[in-house]
Amino acid sequence: MHTWLAHLSLAYVAVSAGTVLAQRSPPAIERPTLDAPADDAEKRAAITALARVDAPPVGLMIVQPLASQFAAGLPVIRADSGRELVARHLLVRPRASEGLLSSEFDSAPANPSPLHALLDQWLGPAPSLDVRELSPGTTTAALQPLIDEGWALVALVEQPARREGATLVVGAQRAGVRWLPALPQAAVRGELATSPVSEALRQRLLADPTEHWRLWLLTGEDPSAADAAAPAADRDEAATQDPDSLLARAIAQRDIARLALALSTLQQEDAPLHARFVRRLSLQAALGDGLVLPVWPAGQALQSLWEDAADTRISPARRAQRIARWLGEQPLGAAWVQQDAQPLQAAPSPRGPAAYRAMLQLVNLDDAAQVAWLRIADGLQPAPELEPLAPLAHRQVVVPHASGEQPGASSLRAPSTRAVLGLGTWSFATPLLLAPARAMPPALGLGTLRTDLSLQRWLAGDSGAEASAGSAGLGATLLRIVDGNGPAWWLVVQLPSDSRAGSPQGAGAAWRVRVELGPQRTRIEADATRDLPVGAVLDAQPEAPALWLRVPPQAMASGELLLGLTLEHAGQRASWPRALVPWQAEPSQARISLAAWDVEAR
Repeated sequence: MHTWLAHLSLAYVAVSAGTVLAQRSPPAIERPTLDAPADDAEKRAAITALARVDAPPVGLMIVQPLASQFAAGLPVIRADSGRELVARHLLVRPRASEGLLSSEFDSAPANPSPLHALLDQWLGPAPSLDVRELSPGTTTAALQPLIDEGWALVALVEQPARREGATLVVGAQRAGVRWLPALPQAAVRGELATSPVSEALRQRLLADPTEHWRLWLLTGEDPSAADAAAPAADRDEAATQDPDSLLARAIAQRDIARLALALSTLQQEDAPLHARFVRRLSLQAALGDGLVLPVWPAGQALQSLWEDAADTRISPARRAQRIARWLGEQPLGAAWVQQDAQPLQAAPSPRGPAAYRAMLQLVNLDDAAQVAWLRIADGLQPAPELEPLAPLAHRQVVVPHASGEQPGASSLRAPSTRAVLGLGTWSFATPLLLAPARAMPPALGLGTLRTDLSLQRWLAGDSGAEASAGSAGLGATLLRIVDGNGPAWWLVVQLPSDSRAGSPQGAGAAWRVRVELGPQRTRIEADATRDLPVGAVLDAQPEAPALWLRVPPQAMASGELLLGLTLEHAGQRASWPRALVPWQAEPSQARISLAAWDVEAR
């Protein structure tokens, strides 16, 4: 997901807001002047050209000067006429987090609704900025250490009374101005799909200024429009508003005005291409369980695309070619593995379940029906025939596997079955953990837990990010220990480093571990707020806390263990043997053969 600072990544960026600064400078401001008067032809000729500034229909512009260019402190910003414009100078940088399972997420709302939490996992946390307002007398010497720490210098600037002139003068440099037109009264737009999550999605978009353009595209709602129509007294009061709010509204209004220009221009030049572009920008699809969720593209590459689409200096043919090429690069579909090894009979027997199956989910993201297909490498069953898949529909695809006809893998890193699922020319290849891994002394490392898939990782066919405890990934281990009560199997789950505590009720971030065992998915739960279950031990080493769980004998009645687990910590979830989608309640399970342990131990 793009951050607010990505919107300010050019040397100079213009943004509007629905509020205006008062027609007076803040009190007690002494502003530096240009090195030469406005009529000094020699000095004016030396002013260098900078990137274009986009000026929206009403309100504020945001100018991002390069601090190193201003030896005399904060720059004066003037209109073409030479009139000095009212400005508030800010330092801005993204608010950082330290990993997907970092305690940084403890700052999130304590009890978000399940739908809001789902959207945060799917779309990623809403971006946020640290913003500092500078006093007028701030010097370059005081600025430079902050710039070196990653702060960007920007200015909230009141537009000239009349929208005229081709440039702004910023310090001793010049930036071209593009005056964006008023928003069109009518435009072809997307539609906010009706589903249980639709209102939560609307609130999410409304709360994120970098996504207000998407809300406008879906509903026609412009959250900043009311500010533009506010009475003069209210607008004067806005001059004292906190810079965070002004900057947020400015970013939102700039993006809406720029996108409106891009779409209205494209609609006049190529209406069918315009309709396809709008559809992809607002794409939503049914993903099971009654959920219709966003599956639209995001990121800085998208920002650059529609910035170019709004550039009137690009020829219509070149603009259409660029957008058509981008649309052609978007995936026709998406897929994920829901279950790796689901037994076809729930009750274990001395010989074990007769057969297993893997279950995958497939979604058509195209605006036409697509031929669905499946290939199985190293599998013993023929791939089932698949029917064409309707636009924006999803389907469960089953991959069968017969037990006992294929040797188990020597480790979980060597799966025996590989499936390739496709729609038309698009494909998704993934290993399936259908054959059992062999547990052998001294222990079977299960690998790293992976955080829930986000929209961007899902679209890219990614397997999910490793859950991190500092520099090392969080993982789990299966081993057998013989004590006074005889041999017992233990599952050891590594906990995040800030889970350290002498007891589950001790200090440290909250955590919860869920383990699902056997065909009947017997669940064992342990968390930081309750006493540990019977057969559980918390190893509270400061650098490597871990939870030890004794595996119940009944879960291994067939000589094989089906195992899946999740770890929740600081508002995030990670799972094994593979990443889950945020709306998936149960983890996948992998097969582990226990028979080889005694043979190898001899």
